[in-house]
Amino acid sequence: MSLTNTGYFHGSKINTLVEFDLSYAEIDHPFGPAIYLTKEKIVASCYSQREGSIYCVYLSDNLKNTINLDATYTSQTQEVQNILTKMFSNNELKEVVDLRKLIHPPGSNLKDMNSRLIANGIWMIYGLLSPEEFGGLPDRGIQYAVLDKTCLCITDTTNYWT
Repeated sequence: MSLTNTGYFHGSKINTLVEFDLSYAEIDHPFGPAIYLTKEKIVASCYSQREGSIYCVYLSDNLKNTINLDATYTSQTQEVQNILTKMFSNNELKEVVDLRKLIHPPGSNLKDMNSRLIANGIWMIYGLLSPEEFGGLPDRGIQYAVLDKTCLCITDTTNYWT
């Protein structure tokens, strides 16, 4: 999965969004409370349903401060490696095989962990869902979870059926 600043969609039952509000984010989503994006308009339509809207989204921040949960620690950008080194012990980082288990360990409070990531400069995490979380068409197994709403903006509103 490669990142660019454009080409993302967010589906919502709300037709009048001007900006995103994380207070509506659900804690029990796979990557915790976040603004979830997709690269596929049809996936966004599953969340907007017929009465809602699909929002075209531009990522406005430095893509280097995002974590690819499907990549190893050493495959992350140098910026992310530096942040993770500051957040976790060397032993934790040496033993990490699955970054997701490091930043969202089983039983952890995802909201608190996401707040720690934001406080250290990480504004988005992304990757494939586990087989247990995969929901079919509504997510196609890929999630882009924006943790900091100031790092994106709505550029257009559309509907899948028009």
